[in-house]
Amino acid sequence: MLIVSILGVGAWATSRVDRVHVGFTAPPVDLTRPFNVLLVGSDRRPGEPSATDNADAVMVVRIDPTTSRVSVLSIPRDLAIEGADGPRVSELLRGDPDLLAETIQRELGIALSAYIGISFEGLVNIADAFGGLDVAIANDVADAFSGMDLHASSC
Repeated sequence: MLIVSILGVGAWATSRVDRVHVGFTAPPVDLTRPFNVLLVGSDRRPGEPSATDNADAVMVVRIDPTTSRVSVLSIPRDLAIEGADGPRVSELLRGDPDLLAETIQRELGIALSAYIGISFEGLVNIADAFGGLDVAIANDVADAFSGMDLHASSC
């Protein structure tokens, strides 16, 4: 019964994930050998079109089942790639995850097996699914432009 429950929750959770087809070609993943996943966090807010997306975070996650290790290469969002369609890595996402994935593969020589993209709203939903995220701040923070007004706290 426990296994059926876990599978049911897993199926429900994955059915709520928005899927976007990414056309870059990659061979099927052999889970007995190391593989790389492109993980991209976009700055898209709810209601904004994907054509305005910029990549706030770009990481290549290497999973090596032979050594049980996971490594992460963070690619600076402001990295300029000569000859690419955009002057910076962050701008390559703009409505076209294929372009970003293909550029990373071509220019950095990193073979990718999968692409995972997440927006701000998706990140909030993930944190909420795990019970939220408590953040402690040492000093008061006020920003008139955004309207943020936080007081020092501890967790």
